[in-house]
Amino acid sequence: MQKRYSIQEAVQWIIKQYHELQQEAQQNNHYRIIDQEQKNGEIKLCIQLVGKSIIFKATPREIINDDQLLEGFSKKEIKHITYLACQDIKQPKYKIVLQEFCSKLNRLVFRLKQKGSNQTVKATAAEISQDKTILNGLSQAEAHKVGYATAMEQQQAVDQQLQMAKEKETL
Repeated sequence: MQKRYSIQEAVQWIIKQYHELQQEAQQNNHYRIIDQEQKNGEIKLCIQLVGKSIIFKATPREIINDDQLLEGFSKKEIKHITYLACQDIKQPKYKIVLQEFCSKLNRLVFRLKQKGSNQTVKATAAEISQDKTILNGLSQAEAHKVGYATAMEQQQAVDQQLQMAKEKETL
């Protein structure tokens, strides 16, 4: 035979369960995101310690790499942080800031800027094509531009060799 509970006992049990759930939820949420800033293509999150006026900044990647810090956020914020970290991974690591023709080398020279840095790197299309790290770090359109320039330079070199071979034959 089943034991019957009074309404008062049932209400007390429900209230007890509610308080336990509320305490569990509060224990996990030590941090909250209060703002999101973007400088030089890098996202920084302003994070507040819950119940305190302490605020610090961190990138989504830094948060994802620190398990203890990540566990202090709510599930929705963890989802948002993960999304931002994935977006950061998808962004190109290098950007072409200048493309110019060098008459000395008779080639196109590119100036590349690495994400998060103000320094630029000078390289020819052939050098970029041989460096897989840089090539994979460019956007698709810029990698295509570098590939096209490399192909044009190689075709020009072949044409010059053919021209020289024809000139030797005629002598």
